[in-house]
Order: sequence, then C-alpha cells, then structure tokens
Amino acid sequence: MRKTTTLLIFILIIKSSILNAQVTDLITGLSLPSGLALNGSDLFYVEQNGNTVFKIDINASNPTPDSVFSGIVGSIGLAFKGNELYMSTEISGEINKIDISQSNPSLTLVASGLDHPVGLAFKGDDLYFGQYSSGKISRVNTAIASPPVEDIITGLSGPASLAFQDNTLFFSLYDSGEISEIDITDSNPIPSAIISGLSTPDGIFLANDYLYVTVYNANEIIKIDLATNSSNSVVTSLAGPSRLLIDNTEIYFTQYNSGTVSKFTDLSLSITDIQVTDIIVFPNPTSNFIEIKSTKKLNRFSIFNLNGQIIYKEKRITNNKIQLNQLNEGVYLLSIDNYGLIKIIKK
Repeated sequence: MRKTTTLLIFILIIKSSILNAQVTDLITGLSLPSGLALNGSDLFYVEQNGNTVFKIDINASNPTPDSVFSGIVGSIGLAFKGNELYMSTEISGEINKIDISQSNPSLTLVASGLDHPVGLAFKGDDLYFGQYSSGKISRVNTAIASPPVEDIITGLSGPASLAFQDNTLFFSLYDSGEISEIDITDSNPIPSAIISGLSTPDGIFLANDYLYVTVYNANEIIKIDLATNSSNSVVTSLAGPSRLLIDNTEIYFTQYNSGTVSKFTDLSLSITDIQVTDIIVFPNPTSNFIEIKSTKKLNRFSIFNLNGQIIYKEKRITNNKIQLNQLNEGVYLLSIDNYGLIKIIKK
C-alpha cells in the first residue's frame, strides 16, 4: 500500500505541474530584458535599454537586482566559462567578456566585425554563436588570444539561440520558424529540421532529452521530445518570451515585452531521477513492444501519460512482453507491480 500511495502522489504532482504551470515574476519593470546565464545561485540578465548586466540570487525570497557591468550596448547573449561572462553585442557586432570575480571588472574584446551576434554556447573552449543577419553559425577558440572566427554553417534564416547535446548542436531559426540540428564533427554539416511552422522561435535550452523553446510571437514556451520530435505547449499567455535557462526543475525566462524575468516549475524534469532496481525494460525507445527482464515475479502493469492518466493496464504480463502498438508516439511512464516508474519512449 505504501508503494502504491507514493507512486500515485508522484504522478499527481507531475500532473499538477504540467497542467497548472504557475508563472512567477522575479523582477519587473525592466526595459527590454534579454540574455540569461546562471553562475551558482546567481542569475545574470541584460537590460538592453539600460545597457547593463544585472544579477539576482535565485535562492532569495525577494531577489534584489545587483548591477554587474554597465556600458555594454545591445547585448543579447550571455554564456559562462568559469568566472568569465561572455556577452554578444548585436549592435556593435562584438563578443566581449568580463571576469565576475573582480570587484570592478573591465571589458575584454574576444571577437569583432561580426554581423549581429546573438545566442552563445560553449563546447569545451570553443564558443559557438549565431550571426543573425548573415545567417551563419560561427565559433572562436577562447583558449587563445585574438582567436580567428570560423564559420561552421551558412545560409540559415535568422539563427538565434544554440544548445549542445554531445556533438549535436541545436539552434533556433527565428525568421523561418524552425528548430534544427547539425553534427559539428561533420566537415560540411547539413542542417536537419526537428520542427517547423513555429512563430519566431527564440531561446532554447536542453534538459533531459527535451528541448524547451520560447516562441516569441506565439507568447508561449513549448517542449520538444527529441526521441520523437513531438512537441507540446508548456506555458501560454506570455508577453514576448525571449531567452530561457533551466536549473533542475526551475525554468527561468525573460519576457521582452512586459519587462520581466520570470520562472515556473516543471516537475516532469525530475522523472529521470526515478530508479527502479532489478527491472530492465528493452528496447527503449521502441516502436512496437518492450520486454521485461527481472529477478522479481511480475504481474500487473499500468502505463500513464505525462498528464498522470492511465491509458493502458493489464493484470498479467504475457511472456515478459508488453505490446505498445496501440500507443501514439511520445513519452510514457510504466509502473510494474507498483515498484516505481520507468520512462518509456514510443517512436
């Protein structure tokens, strides 16, 4: 009974989180808030009209903005490498950095002569960035002084934000309404579209094989399941959502039009933390069925969707197999004899 109660409570929490994502405004009254970056418990953001980088303590009950650096004109993207905060400045066509460990940091030029640099993402010492107006994604090696700019891919339509998963680089294409990917190990990478038809996708962030995307003109944040390339809306009725980042189950984002830095909680991000010992499910992802291998004697099972609804259950597992032909593509939660939850992916 205790296992059953714990399982149901967890599913109800996940269901509540997904269906009733409550947006909390952390800072209001800003003039065009943009880039976001996290360093420890400090959340950094840019107020474009004020040409200033601020930080707040996300653990504070009433966070107060603290000015970090002023005089950075038109900054869009932020990214950390250690204590060095890199900033793309769209208007001046530069990438600069400051050392936040210094009490009075000075600006150091990293790259110049760029064409509206926007989103930033690190892969080791290499800093990747989009050049919005010229439709390029480029990189520089930050381990050397005055690094040359190397173009990785050209011919894109408004590259905005970037995110890495191993050697796969995901990026949003603001003008063409797509999320695409490339393999950076390819000598001549060719973009592959994951999803299209979005109304100006802007910020992206990768967490637990999901890609979260702010869709600026649609005033929503969506979540893409990279196993199936399916998507669903997570939060709606926003005011020009722009940049975002994720820390555990907290999703932080800027609302450009309302002048706010906001957040909401998505407890479904914690699903991968659930471990079920002595039970192996394979293949996973799968297109037809899964097999169950266990030292335990297993009987009944239930399959839940991410809204916490039971969509399929049986009192007996036949030949250690569960047929999934009747399920649509997507992510589900499998409970076997109430031992716990196992994430399964139908492709």
